[in-house]
Amino acid sequence: MKRFLGIFAAALLFLFLFTFFGGSYFLDIQHHFYAWMFPVSLGIAFVIWAFWRLDDKVEALQKRMDELEAARQKTDEAK
Repeated sequence: MKRFLGIFAAALLFLFLFTFFGGSYFLDIQHHFYAWMFPVSLGIAFVIWAFWRLDDKVEALQKRMDELEAARQKTDEAK
């Protein structure tokens, strides 16, 4: 949860700076352009967090595979 809140804060800050420095004119959002920042940054943070969790799971699986291969090599050498 701490990681998600950090990602959300970074996305919110990025979108605020983007909007402040002319992003509202680029996207043609003239009315209530600060209201769209929260849901968009929430969506961006969720996508980044989901990919980050998948990366953690892949790393854990890779570590487990390495351990299983090492154990298999030990049993093959013992034979």
